[in-house]
Amino acid sequence: MKMKTMLLTLASMIASSFFLTGCVYGELDPLDIPEKTYTINVLEGETIVFGPPASGLSTSSTYVITYPQHGKLSLLDNTKPGVEYTADADFVGTDSFTVDFINEAARDSNASNSGSNVGGARYIVTVNVKNVNEAPLISGTAPDEAIVGVLYTFSPIIIDNDNGTDSLKVSVSGVPPWMSYNPSNYGISGVPPANTVGQTVTITYVVSDGILSSTLEISFTVTEVKKSDSNTSS
Repeated sequence: MKMKTMLLTLASMIASSFFLTGCVYGELDPLDIPEKTYTINVLEGETIVFGPPASGLSTSSTYVITYPQHGKLSLLDNTKPGVEYTADADFVGTDSFTVDFINEAARDSNASNSGSNVGGARYIVTVNVKNVNEAPLISGTAPDEAIVGVLYTFSPIIIDNDNGTDSLKVSVSGVPPWMSYNPSNYGISGVPPANTVGQTVTITYVVSDGILSSTLEISFTVTEVKKSDSNTSS
C-alpha cells in the first residue's frame, strides 16, 4: 500500500509539472469544453500567430490536438498562450489544425457547478492558404543579325509563375514595317529589304499578369548577304 501511494504521488507531480509549463502537447484535460470554428487566411510560406480569440483565455494553457498537413505548428513561449503556424512554401489550398485553450483556474472553479467547462474552448481552425503573386517570366536569345532577303524569326519563352492561374497580357513595341507579330506564339518574323541594310532594330516585349510585369528587349542589325552565303545558294 505504501509503494502504491508513492507511485500515485509521483504521477501527480509529473502531471502538475506539465500544467505549469502552460504549453502542453496533446489532450490531457478530461472535461468537456465547447468547440468553436475559426478561419484564417494566409499566404503560402507565411507565418502567423493564433492565440485565444476569447479574452477570458488570455492566461490559458495551450494544447495541440491535431497538426496541419501542409504547414508547421509550434507553441509560443511560456509567457503567453497560442501557436505559430507557417504554411508550406509551395502549397495553395485548405489546411487545418485543432488547439485547446484552457484556463486552469476558471476550469477548476466552474467544473463542479454546471458540469461544463467554461474555462476553456477547443478551436478547430481552417486555414486558407493563398497563392503569392509572382511576376511572369519572359526570356529568349534572338539572332543579332538579320540578313537581307533571308527570313528572320524569333519567339520568346513566357512562363506563368503562378501555376497557370493568371491571365497574361503581352505587348510588343519596335517591330519594323517589314516584320509581323504573331500573338498566338508571341513570335516575330520577316524578310528585311535591301534598303534597311545597316539599321539596328530594337524590339521590346512586356508580359503582365495585371499586377506584376517582366520585360525582354532584343536587338539585331540588318546586314547584306555575305559572299559565302550567295555562293552557297548559287
